[in-house]
Amino acid sequence: MPSRRKMYRILFYVGQWTWGMPVNLVGGLGWLYGRARGFHQERFLLARVTYLPTRLSGGLSIGMFLFVPDRYRAQETAGWDRSHMVHEYGHTFQALILGILYWPLIGLPSMLWYALPRNARFRARRGLSYYWLYTESWANRLGTCVTGWKAPM
Repeated sequence: MPSRRKMYRILFYVGQWTWGMPVNLVGGLGWLYGRARGFHQERFLLARVTYLPTRLSGGLSIGMFLFVPDRYRAQETAGWDRSHMVHEYGHTFQALILGILYWPLIGLPSMLWYALPRNARFRARRGLSYYWLYTESWANRLGTCVTGWKAPM
């Protein structure tokens, strides 16, 4: 009988590549592109991480594939607390739960919340954290729950 940890891994990948397949196909293509370009890649628990040479402040989760700024890697080796990776890992589980519904329910609202200057002004005016939006707060809760580590506030 497989160990509990091994069963968890098996169920995670079966879920990601069945129910979550449409999202993971897109993420997998991004991962392959990063590999072809020689970007640093590694595992973060059960997810695959590609570190991008960018000045953007945030990451992007596409299923079990995480795309984050290269400076996250430098910060992690300097004793960084991993909170942003925990947050992105939470998005991985949102994709696992929602499957194809991830795009309209999480992906699009999250990208608009991050990218639109109007939303940045709204957050500043109201004194709201980026993680106030349901997509981001849920990712934090899921990431914290499955890793046991703190997510950003």
